[in-house]
Amino acid sequence: MEGNNEGYNPNQQAFDESGGIYGVIQDLLKQKEEESLIDPLIGCYNRKYWEKFSANFNPKTDRISMVSIDVDGLKQINDGPGGHAAGDKYLIDTVNFLRNIFKDPEDKIIRMGGDEFLVLSQKGKNSHESYDHFKEYVNNYFSEDKLKTKGLNFSYGIAHFTNKIDKTVQDTLERSDHRMYSNKRIRKENDSNILPYQPVQNKVRV
Repeated sequence: MEGNNEGYNPNQQAFDESGGIYGVIQDLLKQKEEESLIDPLIGCYNRKYWEKFSANFNPKTDRISMVSIDVDGLKQINDGPGGHAAGDKYLIDTVNFLRNIFKDPEDKIIRMGGDEFLVLSQKGKNSHESYDHFKEYVNNYFSEDKLKTKGLNFSYGIAHFTNKIDKTVQDTLERSDHRMYSNKRIRKENDSNILPYQPVQNKVRV
């Protein structure tokens, strides 16, 4: 009798080998899914990420603060001498500016489409008092003077999920968007003109 095959199970070996292949496939699929959530031009998350986030959001237990952002003047920049390349750089610089403000690993910057962005932040999620601090924090960094120093120009609105007002996190987004458009209207009425574009050199981080 050759060798000792006690304990040998060819089916188990096949399972182990296929399990290894299965693990590799799972890793590739996970990587593919993660890549599908990233905007290829800007490098931040895309709308698909928001859809996944909102689908998994539990209104009974989860809380979030958000900032809706509409970049002003993108069409003028795209139509200018720098063309769409300058417009793309303008969007990238806007994301870099946001990333330097929202530094918590759980804060997410999302390109909702075109020139509209959304920031999901864990700051201010626990109470109205901390949310008030969050609003003050955002308003301070988004002041016209600070935007001018970066050559940026955008309108924004802030909202905080609360199940006393919102049935879903989509309701919170609608309130945030409404405030953003109100801010845009007020800024236009105050003649906040498009500022000269001055690109800043930073790498985009998700």
